[in-house]
Amino acid sequence: MFATTKIMMGDLLKNRDEMKHFIITHAFADHVIQELPHLHHKPSHPCISKRSFTKIVSTHLGLDDDPFEIMRHCNLIFAPTIHEEHWFCYVLDKRNNKLFVLNSWSTERNEENKLLDLSMKRHFEMFLNFMNDLPQQTLELVYEDLPQQKNVHDCGIYVLKYLEMWDGERKWGDKTMPDFTLVNF
Repeated sequence: MFATTKIMMGDLLKNRDEMKHFIITHAFADHVIQELPHLHHKPSHPCISKRSFTKIVSTHLGLDDDPFEIMRHCNLIFAPTIHEEHWFCYVLDKRNNKLFVLNSWSTERNEENKLLDLSMKRHFEMFLNFMNDLPQQTLELVYEDLPQQKNVHDCGIYVLKYLEMWDGERKWGDKTMPDFTLVNF
């Protein structure tokens, strides 16, 4: 996932003037997940700073520019996440102030997953503040009804398809994932 998202972002960065999507490295989600034990004591306090986030993203992409400056012009910001050996994706839709949870294995969310969702929501609300220098904005957390994987191994493929196809609206009305081949990747 790390290499693929880096390649996808490299392709997006080639045409920054028309860039509408930004993919944050999964190292960001790893940072948020590492905070989870501390959130039981301070659940409303995201611990990542603007400087730490800038370092995480810039290092992953080899950017000399401020990632917030680039993200300011993007409509959707993707955050592929691996938790408990399962890949899923958060997507910030800046136009509609929504944070989507795109999950191909969305059985009932346990308490730890719900805490992670809330922590990611708070981090993204903070990013909106960093990007726009505005007072804290509130995001709506949306659990999107998506096609479900049929085995325990395909979650990464589903996330790659979300990165490729998601534009803020569900494209899979019949609850099946579109066919793909190695040519698509």
